Amino acid sequence: MARPSERILNILSSLNTEEREQRISKAKVLGEESTGYVQKRLVRGTASSNGFAREAFSLALVSVLKNDPESVESVKSLIDAELIGKGGRREEREATLGRLFCIAAFLRSKTLDSSSELVEWAIRELFKAAETERGLSDVALFLAAQMRLALPDNAVVKKQCSVWARQRDTADGAAMKILLEQADPVEVGPSLMTWFDNGFIMPKAPYCWILSVQQSARRGSLDKFWLEVVEKRLLRSHAAEKRKLGLRLVPTALAVAKTATHVEVILTKRTVQQLANAKVTADEVRRSFVSAS
Repeated sequence: MARPSERILNILSSLNTEEREQRISKAKVLGEESTGYVQKRLVRGTASSNGFAREAFSLALVSVLKNDPESVESVKSLIDAELIGKGGRREEREATLGRLFCIAAFLRSKTLDSSSELVEWAIRELFKAAETERGLSDVALFLAAQMRLALPDNAVVKKQCSVWARQRDTADGAAMKILLEQADPVEVGPSLMTWFDNGFIMPKAPYCWILSVQQSARRGSLDKFWLEVVEKRLLRSHAAEKRKLGLRLVPTALAVAKTATHVEVILTKRTVQQLANAKVTADEVRRSFVSAS
C-alpha cells in the first residue's frame, strides 16, 4: 500500500480538530485524493474516542464514498478487517462504535444501497450492536430507522427490522414496531418504560421516544399518546430523570403538533412551570417555535 504525500499525512494527523469548518475542508480534500492508505486510516479513526475523531473520520469517509462510489467494497472490507475490537472490553466497544459511524457514513453518502449484500450486512451489524452493547442500542436503533426511511421498499431492511421488533421485548423493540407501523405508540407505551425499568438512563431523550412522538402524530393520536404515556408516566413521575425526559420531548411534540388543541395538551400549566425551571429545555422549545414560524 503506497504511502501518500506529506500533505495528505499532515491532513490526516490534524483531522481531529475542534474547528468544524476545518474538519469539513480537510474531509473534502481526503475525499478528492483518496487512496487505500487513506481509507484504512479513516476506518481506524472511527474507533478512536479522542476528541472529535469519530465525527471527523466518519465525515471524511462520507467524502471518500461520495467522490468514489467504487470504494464502497474496499471500505466495507476494511471495516471487517480493522474494527474487530482486539484487546479488552473497552476496545470491543470502541470498535462497535466505529462500525456504527462507518454505517452512518454509508447512509450519509447515499451509497448503502449499492448492493443488497451491503444493506444486509449493515442492518445485521446494527442488530448485533443493539444486542451486545446495551449502551449503544439507541444509536443502533436510530441508524436502523434511518435505513428504513431511506430504503422504504427494501425487503431486507424490512425483514430484519421485523426480526428486531419480535426478538426485543424492550424499548427499542417497541420503537421498531412503531416504525414498521405494526403497533400504536399508545399501546406500547409500557414497553418504552423499560429504559428505566432496566436501570438504563440516557442524558437526552432516547430516539425510540422521539420516534414514538413523531409516529403518534402521523397516526392522529398525538394528544392521546401525550396524555396517557408522556404526561402520566413521565411528567407526573416522582423520578427526576423521567420528568427530565418528558420535558426533552416537548420540542419534538410541538414541532409535529397540527392544531391549537395539541399545543394546549402539550403545554399544560404544570409543564410550563416545569419548563420555567429547566433553562436548556426552554431554549429548545423557543427554537422549535422559531423554526416552525
